[in-house]
Amino acid sequence: MKIFNKSNFFYLLLIFFLIIILLNINYKKSTQERFNLTDFAVEDTSKINKIILTSKDESKSILKKIDEKWYVNDNYDVNKTYMEYLLKTIKRMRISYPISNSLRENVIGNLMVYGIKVDIFIDNKIVKTIFVGKDDKNLTATFMMIKGAKDPYAVHIPGFNGFLSSRFITEELVWRNKKIFQINSSKNLDYIYKNISNISKSIQMKKIDNSVSLIINENNPFKNLDNFILKKILYFTDNIYCEAYLKNQNITDSLIKENPLFEIIIYDNIKNSQQTLKIFDYNNSFIDKIKNKRFYGILNNRDLLLIQQRNFKNIQNQISRLFN
Repeated sequence: MKIFNKSNFFYLLLIFFLIIILLNINYKKSTQERFNLTDFAVEDTSKINKIILTSKDESKSILKKIDEKWYVNDNYDVNKTYMEYLLKTIKRMRISYPISNSLRENVIGNLMVYGIKVDIFIDNKIVKTIFVGKDDKNLTATFMMIKGAKDPYAVHIPGFNGFLSSRFITEELVWRNKKIFQINSSKNLDYIYKNISNISKSIQMKKIDNSVSLIINENNPFKNLDNFILKKILYFTDNIYCEAYLKNQNITDSLIKENPLFEIIIYDNIKNSQQTLKIFDYNNSFIDKIKNKRFYGILNNRDLLLIQQRNFKNIQNQISRLFN
C-alpha cells in the first residue's frame, strides 16, 4: 500500500484553503451587492415592457406595453404624457444624498407603511423593485429604497428642482387616456349626434375610409350639405378630451336615470363596438359657471367624466351650419 506523502498533503491543504478564501470573497461580494444597492435607474427604458405600481391600500396599476402601445390594467389606453414622465424618471433618477443615521429608521418605517412598490420588467422578467416613499422637507428629492438593500436614499433627477413621488401613480383613473374617441383611426363607423331637447336638430353620418356622408331623412330639414362641415364635425369629436375621470357611484347612478342634454354615439362597424357619451349639466359653483363651464359626462353608461364645455362648442357650431 502506497503511503500518502507530506508533499501531496500540503498541496491538498493549500487547495482547500484557496477554495475557502474564494468562497469567502464571493460571499462578501454578493453580500455587499445586496446591501449597497444604489442603482435606481434603468438606462434603456425602451426595453421595459411592464411596470406594476402598488400602494399599501392595495390600489394597483399594471402598465403593459403591447406593440409599442401602453395599456393600464389590460382595459384602457394609457395617458401618454404620464407614461413619458414615468419612463424619463426611471431613466434619469439618481441618488441626491444618503440618509443620515438619525433618520434612517424613520425613513425605512415610512417606506414600509406608506411606500409605493414599483416592479419593473424587461421581457416579462422582473429586473428591479423600488419602494417609493415621501419627499424630503425641501421638496427637492424623494426617499426610495431598492428591494434587498440595507439603506434608503434621497433620489432626484439632476437639474430638476422638484420631487418625484407624484410620478409613481397607482390609481387607474389617473392613468387612463383622457381622449374619449378614436375616430381618426377607424375605417368604417356610424356617427350620431342626438339633441335631446330638439331631436330634429340631431344628425347621423357614415364614415368609410376618408369618405363621409350625411344620412338624410324627412325629420332633418338640412339646408347646407357641405361635406367639409361633416369632416370638421368628426375632427372636433375626435379631439374631445375629458378633464378627469371621477369615482362617485351615487352621482353616476343618479345621472343615468336622467335625460342628458345631448349624446354622441360612435359605432365602429369593423370592431363591432359602440361608444356612447351622454352629457349632463354640471352646476358645481357660481364661479365655475362664469369662468369655465363644465359638463358631467357618462361614458358607456358606466364611467363618470368631467368635461369642459369648450370641447363641444365647435361641434355644435358646425351642426348649426347644416341647418342654416
